[in-house]
Amino acid sequence: MDIFPTLLSLAGINPPTDRGYDGMDATSVLLRQEHVGHEFLFHPNSGAAGRFGDLQAVRAGKYKAFYITGGAEACGGAMGRPQLHDPPLIFDLERDAAEETPLEVHTPEYQTVAQMIAHKREELLWDIATDESVSTADYRKEESAAPCCDQRQAVCRCKTLD
Repeated sequence: MDIFPTLLSLAGINPPTDRGYDGMDATSVLLRQEHVGHEFLFHPNSGAAGRFGDLQAVRAGKYKAFYITGGAEACGGAMGRPQLHDPPLIFDLERDAAEETPLEVHTPEYQTVAQMIAHKREELLWDIATDESVSTADYRKEESAAPCCDQRQAVCRCKTLD
């Protein structure tokens, strides 16, 4: 997230150099209204389509590629199956903001965008796989690492509040 590097910058603190950071310093956006940002945005799954953390979509400029769709919980609690897309669904958000009609796979536009996104996606997955600071906690074996649901605890997240 961009919050951490931005807060460090605003406080005049250099981030530790022994690790990588996902976010970028957005101070110039906040203080000088500059238009800078990420070239690619990676959207991990938040639980609505497949497992938490799986890479669901990638945004690259005006394009968005989906690797996983569906699986959202319905009002009655039923859960649909997540749909994996290989090749991914790619939308041109300038022509199709509602993400209704993906680009045709056989078109040169699709091929160019798919190759660019696949390259960046592989870079990200390699970065995650080789990052020594990523948690290796196994919730099935380490009870203390398991997610909790206790409304009185600020660090616990609950799916529903009863």
